[in-house]
Amino acid sequence: MTISIKSPTSTTGSIQKNGSDVITIDASDNVTVANGLTVSGNISTSGTIPAGQLTGDLPAISGANLTGLPAGGFSNMDVITSTSTWANATGATKVKVTVIGGGGGGSGGYATVVGGVGGGGGGAAIEVLTIPASPVAVTIGAGGTAGSYQGNGGAGGTSSFAAYCSATGGGGGSWYSAYNGLGGLGGVGSGGTLNVVGSSGENHSYAGTYDNFSTNGGSSMLGGGGRGIYVGTPGVGSTGGGGAGGTASSVGAVGGAGIVIIEY
Repeated sequence: MTISIKSPTSTTGSIQKNGSDVITIDASDNVTVANGLTVSGNISTSGTIPAGQLTGDLPAISGANLTGLPAGGFSNMDVITSTSTWANATGATKVKVTVIGGGGGGSGGYATVVGGVGGGGGGAAIEVLTIPASPVAVTIGAGGTAGSYQGNGGAGGTSSFAAYCSATGGGGGSWYSAYNGLGGLGGVGSGGTLNVVGSSGENHSYAGTYDNFSTNGGSSMLGGGGRGIYVGTPGVGSTGGGGAGGTASSVGAVGGAGIVIIEY
C-alpha cells in the first residue's frame, strides 16, 4: 500500500492501495472512504459532525462505546397534588401530562331506612406537549364534599395543566325522590390526545323494601371509588375516585382529590 504525499501547501490528500485511492481528503476536509473498504478499531472525533456529513452504511455500533448522548424517552416524573406552578427547570422540550379531576362526594342516607349513593369519578386527559420555559399553572381539583344526612354530595373540582388540557370532577351522589338516589356522573377529560370519562357512582332505587346499604363511588383512571357499606363509615374515594354513600342514618364520604402527573 502506498500513501500519497502532498506538499505543505496542498489542500487535498489520499491513501492509495495498489495505485488506487481508498481514502481521500478534499479541500473542505471531507473524508471519503472507497466502497468495500472495512474500517476497524476506534474512531475518535472532536466537536460535532455537521448535518448531512455522515452518510452511507454504518457497521453495528456498540452502545457501551457511546457516551454523551441524551437519554431516550421520559426519565423524570413530577407528581403535583396541590394547586401550584410547574417550572421547566431542566429545559425539557417534551412532556407527557396526565390530569385527573376530583371525585364527587357520596350522599348521606335518606331518613333512617335507605343508604346513600356514591359520587362519580373524576375525568382524565393525557397529552404529550411541547412546553415553554416559563412556569406553567397547575390546578388540582378538590374532592367533592360528603353529603349530610338526607343531603347530596358535592361535585369534585376541575384539574388542569394551564390551558393545555383539563379534566372535570365527578358529580356528587344525589336524591331525586324519596328513597331513590342517583350516583354522580363521571367527570370528562378535554384537550388531551386521550380523554377519559370517569365512572359514575352506583344508583340506589327503593323497591318496597328498606335497604340500609349504601352504594359505591365511581372510579377515576387512577383511583378507585369508595366502598358502600351496611354499617360503619363509608369508603373515601382515592385519586379522583368518588366517595361512597352513607348508611341510612349517616353522612356520605368525600371524593378523592385530583392529581397532575408530569413526565419528562
